[in-house]
Amino acid sequence: MSSSTAAGRDERAAFAARLAAALSAAGHRPSASVIGRALRERGAGGAATIHAARKWLGGETIPRQDTLRALAEWLRVGIGWLRFGETETEAAPLYLHLADSADELLLEGLRRLNEQERHILTELIALLRSHSDTGPPPPGS
Repeated sequence: MSSSTAAGRDERAAFAARLAAALSAAGHRPSASVIGRALRERGAGGAATIHAARKWLGGETIPRQDTLRALAEWLRVGIGWLRFGETETEAAPLYLHLADSADELLLEGLRRLNEQERHILTELIALLRSHSDTGPPPPGS
């Protein structure tokens, strides 16, 4: 086996590990169906079939640049990190750069909730609103 073949296999395996780690960090199962559904929802379907995603997670192939970009945006990681494993500074998740306020941090936490957790939170908010005696403060107070 040539060293270039081994290097390519190592590169694909490293990509697969980063993809799985990014999925887990974003609160998703490392699953081809999860990836396929998310990319279709974002209009990045094209070559992003479940079969292709299975190959990415299995370290058999690496997606095309446009699909890599869609994956990185969805998972909120740097595209350079996802593809090449750039240094930690270069690879910091995008939300760390955007989280300049408590609201951004809160929104990021909400984005990471799974469907069941979002449903529970929505019900809790509705319950709190229905039991509020005072209502919103008057304008200008």
